[in-house]
Amino acid sequence: MKQLAGEASGITVRISDLISAIHDGAGNAETRLAEIAHAVASLDGAASAIQAAIGEQRRTAITIDDHARATASGADDIARRIAAVAKAVRSAEDLSEQVRASSAELLSSAQLLTGATGTFVTTLRAA
Repeated sequence: MKQLAGEASGITVRISDLISAIHDGAGNAETRLAEIAHAVASLDGAASAIQAAIGEQRRTAITIDDHARATASGADDIARRIAAVAKAVRSAEDLSEQVRASSAELLSSAQLLTGATGTFVTTLRAA
């Protein structure tokens, strides 16, 4: 009987030690789970910050695209205006050439008229 009581006492100590070890393991597991939950919350915060930064980058890219389109449109408008000015310059050059040609013809006519007037005056004086 003493032997059985001694074995029961040893088993009780062993069971008590196992329960204490299980309790310590559960406490460690609870601590580790809390650390994991904190790390997951930190990752969630970082993911939210990254998502916000991506949204801001997207808005910035859209703004840059809008400005690039406006600049390209403005450049196209300037190119059209320069083309119109170049066309006006060509027209002015053509008109200038026509005026020069007309002036040369007018000078030739004036010289002929001066000669004819001189002949007429000479003929009148001789008469």
